[in-house]
Amino acid sequence: MALNAEDRPRRDIIERLICDLHVDLAPFQTVEGSPDDGFASERARLAPMVDDGLVHINGDNIKVTEEGRAFVRSVCAVFDAYLQTSKGRHSSAV
Repeated sequence: MALNAEDRPRRDIIERLICDLHVDLAPFQTVEGSPDDGFASERARLAPMVDDGLVHINGDNIKVTEEGRAFVRSVCAVFDAYLQTSKGRHSSAV
């Protein structure tokens, strides 16, 4: 599958979250293809997870909590542009 400029930073963010349960968004905000809003819409979609104690956001740092480990796919899904637009095309977390 060919990746476009927007796919690359999103792939790297998702990889960091899955592997490290943490990502610093700052380096990705200047990468070609990253949204100009600093991932504001993604941060907004993470807000309910923050309220539930699954994720902590401190500036540009996003950390999945111990309670949130079981929901890491849902956290990552926030950064997957294709899940937002193509219903049924990809698997999704329950």
